Amino acid sequence: MAAHPRISSDRLWNRLMALGEDGALPEKGVNRQALSAEEILAWRRVIAWGAEAGLTASTDLAGNLFLTLAGSSPHLAPVVAGSHIDSQPTGGLLMGHSGHSQHLKPQRRLPKRD
Repeated sequence: MAAHPRISSDRLWNRLMALGEDGALPEKGVNRQALSAEEILAWRRVIAWGAEAGLTASTDLAGNLFLTLAGSSPHLAPVVAGSHIDSQPTGGLLMGHSGHSQHLKPQRRLPKRD
């Protein structure tokens, strides 16, 4: 039986805290509204982390960010993960980006492709 891959809780926490810097409010929380400079900074972080994991970034017409892991067979559907990074004007620290961070973890652990 194959061992379950371990997820680095430290890396996950550090990434959540790094994204919390984009739009950080002095009294805690974030203000990272859709298409703001703060959200664009967060996008750049997530895109870079996705690239490190072998994922390709793309957007749709609504401005949603997707990170795609293409398979070795182009005729099959890719694995796609997405979540919002923006927040409400006074969102909590984890508002909007825990989904992306969680999606990166299993994709980093998938077997290498040809």
